[in-house]
Amino acid sequence: MLATVVIGALRLATTNLENVKERTKDVFVFSLFGLSPLDASVLSLVESVPYAVIGTTVGYLSGLGFNGLLIAVNIVPAGHVFNYASIFVVIALVAILVSALASSLYPSFVASRLITPSLERKWKPPTKPYHDEWTMDLPAVLTSIDEACGLIEYLWEYYSGAGAAKPSFLVREVSPPSFKELRLELGTVSLAPYETHTDQRVVIQCSRAKGEEEPYNLGVYLKMLSGNRSVWVSSNYYLIDDLRKQILIWRALPQETRDKCIRTAKESLARSE
Repeated sequence: MLATVVIGALRLATTNLENVKERTKDVFVFSLFGLSPLDASVLSLVESVPYAVIGTTVGYLSGLGFNGLLIAVNIVPAGHVFNYASIFVVIALVAILVSALASSLYPSFVASRLITPSLERKWKPPTKPYHDEWTMDLPAVLTSIDEACGLIEYLWEYYSGAGAAKPSFLVREVSPPSFKELRLELGTVSLAPYETHTDQRVVIQCSRAKGEEEPYNLGVYLKMLSGNRSVWVSSNYYLIDDLRKQILIWRALPQETRDKCIRTAKESLARSE
């Protein structure tokens, strides 16, 4: 039995490694949308669960059917009773499940290394808060004012719709974007756990670092309004990480979708003047 479990685990580990190798390009694409090394590791690890569950279930049911066949052809006496719920059966099933998961640990580690081959396994905010204020730059370089307006329009649509309510934060108030100032303000954002009543104001701003020839950069300003400061600091990771992922999604959008956001932003700017 031990030899069978070991051979099965090695075979599953080989299969998972082959899957990771075949999906190398897919992992790189997912990383553009914010897939972290931890996410890639879990993604590879979870793939082994169906193998383990389905294999164990099919093997157990096949054993029941095969025993019935032996009785039907009189190879085993009809009065013979099989103990299908013995402790040895339970141990065998658990051993197969554990070996299947254990054999996926190394392939999952390989998948995580494809994204960040360094000791930094998780994205971290580039700056620290100062009292109740926090300012940081985001990974976005916008080559023109049109692209900056389009991104502001995209983020406004996101936080007015699908991005308003997330498990880690709740956008309670969104002001109309100012395309003249390239600015979007989220008036009140509540951070989880909500019973701490931790609220803040968020300002997303596009600006040039130096002269008129420089590209536009994107920054975010956070102002704590109420609640627990430690919750404010720790929970903002999820808000900023979500915003970072939306910027990556903006870069990967089809050009037609980006052009539509730019046109909408220009029309709004023209009406405000």
